[in-house]
Amino acid sequence: MPQGIFRPIPLEYAGLYADDSLVDAQQLGESLVGLSRVSNSLIHFWLAGQVSRDPRLYQVRVYVGPPKAGSLIYEVMALMATGSLPLYAPLLCELAETVLPKIFGSVINWRIGRKAEADKMLDQIADITKSHGEFARDVHQGHLRDKAWLQEHVTKLTSLLTPALQKVPEPVGQSCRTIAFGRALVTAPVVIDEPIAEVLKSKEPLEVGDMSTLIARLRGVDTTNGSCKVEISGGGGPIRGKITDPALSIPQNVYTHALDTQRDVELTAKPVLKDGEIVSLYISDAKLR
Repeated sequence: MPQGIFRPIPLEYAGLYADDSLVDAQQLGESLVGLSRVSNSLIHFWLAGQVSRDPRLYQVRVYVGPPKAGSLIYEVMALMATGSLPLYAPLLCELAETVLPKIFGSVINWRIGRKAEADKMLDQIADITKSHGEFARDVHQGHLRDKAWLQEHVTKLTSLLTPALQKVPEPVGQSCRTIAFGRALVTAPVVIDEPIAEVLKSKEPLEVGDMSTLIARLRGVDTTNGSCKVEISGGGGPIRGKITDPALSIPQNVYTHALDTQRDVELTAKPVLKDGEIVSLYISDAKLR
């Protein structure tokens, strides 16, 4: 098997059908196409210190290895495209497994409007590079130690990769619950869940809000797929919701009971926002009031 230039990074599809190692083939294909474009751009940026719109300049190509037992897991690896190894600083390859998920995470968070989270990841990248003196002497003229330089290039990457980012979460909410990129023992994986997937796929300027507690009434519940209609106390008309709580499958659960009795419920949910207004809710827990 060809040797990658750094240790492969796990890509895991989990939940729903993926727990039986199944994902809809067309959705998986779309996701991998998007992920390959994102990965190639991020790896080129990491290795060359440049954001390029021309894939012909990439000296590495992204390959996906075989699934592993458990959930549906692939390994994303980078191989030389030209057959010869440029003089990349060895430190770049050594730290790729740690830093690439953080670059990916900062791009995702910038795209979904969570700029404070993106900023934290840029701080982590800057801290990693500052702890290695070689970056100051040898690697990209020390730019990776510069927070402002990182932020400028992540903004460029986010704009460049928006069409590809729309494809990455294609199976989420349909044949899997989440996609995770990164090795847990090395760094916190970047997780794309259903609210993040909705924002990434949208052509509208949506944002993912913080997990919140809301008082509401349920106006409709589909116990098969978890979709619902929610009327927030003090808000306007009903909005779209998605219940991800496993309790929904239990007979006489809190959601169907609240719908039947029209009692208020206290929802724990992650909102999707447009211009500061909630347009959908992803509900993980509920209590009767």
